[in-house]
Amino acid sequence: MNGTMVNSFSGIKTHQFGLDSISNNIANVNTIGYRENQPQFESLFTANMDTLNSNSPINNDMNYGATKSSNGISTKSGSYKSSDGEFHVAYEGKGWFVVGEQKSGSFEIKDDGYEKKQKNYFTRDGSFLRDGEGYIVNSSGYYLYGVNLGKIQEGIYTSNKDEEIDTQALSSGKLTPMYIPQNLYYRPVLTTKLDITTNLNKNENVISASIFFKKPDGSFDEERFMNTDMNAFATDDTPLNTPSYNEAKIILNKEGKKEVVSFKYGQGGVEAGEFRTFNELKELLREQLGLDLELSKDIDGKVGEKVSLEIRNNSYKNLDIELGGSLFEKLGFKGKNDHFKSGIGVNFNANKAYDTNAIVQYKGVVFLRTGELGKSEDPFLDQENWKILDTGALLQWSENATYFEGDVVEYEGKIYRRIDEAGNNPINEGNWEEIGSAEKSMPPAYESNTTYQVDDIVSYEGKLYRKIVSSGSSDPKLDSVGWQALRGDSFHSEFIQMPSYQTNVEIYDESGKKFLVQSRYFMVSSGDSEGNPPTKEQWEVRSAVFDQHGEIMVSPDYVIHNISFDAEGKPEAEPVELIFGDKTLQYNIAGAKDSQSSNFVYRDSELLSKDQDGRAEGHLRDVRIDRDGIIFLAFDNGAYEPMGRVGIAAFVNDQGLKKVGGNLFEMTEMVVNGDAHTVSGRPILGWDGLNLKYGSVLYKHLETSNVDVGNALTELIVMQRGYSMNAKAFTTGDDLVKEAINLKR
Repeated sequence: MNGTMVNSFSGIKTHQFGLDSISNNIANVNTIGYRENQPQFESLFTANMDTLNSNSPINNDMNYGATKSSNGISTKSGSYKSSDGEFHVAYEGKGWFVVGEQKSGSFEIKDDGYEKKQKNYFTRDGSFLRDGEGYIVNSSGYYLYGVNLGKIQEGIYTSNKDEEIDTQALSSGKLTPMYIPQNLYYRPVLTTKLDITTNLNKNENVISASIFFKKPDGSFDEERFMNTDMNAFATDDTPLNTPSYNEAKIILNKEGKKEVVSFKYGQGGVEAGEFRTFNELKELLREQLGLDLELSKDIDGKVGEKVSLEIRNNSYKNLDIELGGSLFEKLGFKGKNDHFKSGIGVNFNANKAYDTNAIVQYKGVVFLRTGELGKSEDPFLDQENWKILDTGALLQWSENATYFEGDVVEYEGKIYRRIDEAGNNPINEGNWEEIGSAEKSMPPAYESNTTYQVDDIVSYEGKLYRKIVSSGSSDPKLDSVGWQALRGDSFHSEFIQMPSYQTNVEIYDESGKKFLVQSRYFMVSSGDSEGNPPTKEQWEVRSAVFDQHGEIMVSPDYVIHNISFDAEGKPEAEPVELIFGDKTLQYNIAGAKDSQSSNFVYRDSELLSKDQDGRAEGHLRDVRIDRDGIIFLAFDNGAYEPMGRVGIAAFVNDQGLKKVGGNLFEMTEMVVNGDAHTVSGRPILGWDGLNLKYGSVLYKHLETSNVDVGNALTELIVMQRGYSMNAKAFTTGDDLVKEAINLKR
């Protein structure tokens, strides 16, 4: 046989191999996860023709034939298509899914090698499904290997509260068959920790102040109400905003001339005419005007469900008064009363006889009758029978006013009356006579165990009482026979409210029974960033554990805690401990996870997020796999937790993997210089921590064959032409042999 036939015969066999390989690629063009083969050839053998020209500088070689060199696999990715399979996954990048024959086996990838209990295979075919036992398998029944967190035992899922433990386990290289039964039951978890994030909008959800200031016995905490910063309150569903609406103004009309008294909300103190609480405002009104600021009460002397205030004339004098100023307007204290009566005194009448202890008002001065029953033409002149009690309604002398004979004024703590003629000149230049010293007095407060005489007047819990029967020490509130209640005129405020909000968050005991953590927020300070020093917005919170309907309190009592916000809106709140059965619950209202509570006025008050370590019972609803191959289980109780991850292994030399059918590959070994080596290299774990290193998993996608059909058809034609040309060469060589044989004949 001549060389032509040898060469062409080897070429025919070689191209036949190529045709077989390429046709196999084309046959698997729609096989999921198929890896394309790439046939390669090489020369069969060669010879050096020394006899041709031994002195030639050219190397005279002769190659004989061709043979198969390799049929490597293509490592490029195929295309990806979406799929509805519950456990269908695709892998994009360098790496392989790991499968095995035994559900009791394991495959562990270490830094210095690997260990396995059975044969394991590698595939890019991610069309997995769940078998009758709940194991995830491929179409051939091989088990998908991955990291199993061990949370599923006998059809029950047990949550792990420590996320760090899950993170460590998901980073390990020990792979076992993945098991997710369909009828998976979520074991209830006791709640021991609860964090919530809320937005508290002070401009909405106002309630009656009675709810916050109600004591456990049902009575109203008057002292705390009166000593609370007024900036915590609201009226007509709107916060007072006292730093801006800060003026309380009283206009007194004294003998036709107006006198304005003004107080401001601020931090300067009562001495500076400033106030922050109703009690401080009450002190200013009482000291400078003889007026009382009191809570409105019903006939039984109790504060009602709707809280309001009264400015009462509990003094000795009648006034001509008008209320104004931005804060009084917000509170609802407004209007004019030119006969603002005290309930005690009456205007002096020269034609009337007055008994001892009678109280009258004359030209802005209040007098007490000290003499016996009788008449007087002018109390100013009859000082033997009249005593000056109060001059608070008296006009202050002004250099710009004109006075008439008989007009009475106050000047530097003294009382003067105009004599002779109309006009005005300084007090010390004549035409004025001194009547006496200016006086400011209020009815004395009632004192128990003190004997009071008939006509004695006392002040008791914001009301005036006159002793009308024989002397004694009885309680004016209880003795309606011995005492007469006196009622002066008053101005009434709007109903006092305060911003509030309530949250209800479900928690669970060991059996999965639901309870509610109920928190009621009450704003106790609106904050003033412009103040000196600036103050924070502060809310008092009352929290307790209730039954699932929020009706029966489970905790022994409310836990009272606070949350405040600085000028930048940063919350400050210390965690508290709530009693929950025989357990305790750590409760934090400053924020949950990566969020923090806020006080935005452009957003509704609402519970934004919650994070707790407890769960009710539940059943498996859905399975999801993220891009790092971590398998999450979603339960109908809202739990969404990892149970493991899909196993991914990579190799230095993917070409060294051996096809074993069924879209599977396995590792093989070869001996080089007496040492056995894994052809593909040892397996490499596909992740570092929680993140995949070389690619990503696509859930509900499948990777198609990576065969390039156009290129395969082209190569098929090339192989066919090569085969035909070698066949022609073989025929030519055969003809030459026949011709040579015929020469011998």
